[in-house]
Amino acid sequence: MKISRSKFIGTSLAAAASLSLGSMGILTRAQKSHLLTLSFDDGFKNSFYRIAEIHENYGLKACLNVIATGHLKSFNAEPKWIPQNLLGDFNDWNKLKERGHEIMPHTWEHLNLTEVSVDKAKENIEKCLSHFEENLSGYTSEGAVYNFA
Repeated sequence: MKISRSKFIGTSLAAAASLSLGSMGILTRAQKSHLLTLSFDDGFKNSFYRIAEIHENYGLKACLNVIATGHLKSFNAEPKWIPQNLLGDFNDWNKLKERGHEIMPHTWEHLNLTEVSVDKAKENIEKCLSHFEENLSGYTSEGAVYNFA
């Protein structure tokens, strides 16, 4: 995705303003846990482990967004862009979570939610959240951020 220079500058200024509000005591850490987050999508096993390693080298934790069904044989979304053989599974996501990284739901089957009915979109979100609750240790939907595909 290409971002225009003016949009990047505007976003950077907004982030800088929020940082200065925090330093003036207007925003406390209890109110906001993230001022700016870089997140990584889809669940590519090797790159997610590498991203985690890079973050750990700087004392940081990564935000990793996972396709709930990417590891299942039935997964068949965008094979050109998301080849299943490169995706990890919940064994990987649990290991990365144990290392302190944030593992969040990205999608159930990586549909473009603008191209499906509202009912289908809601159904997929609910299935994704349930699958995470069943497979990711310590996960609860109440504390999650759903990262739309």
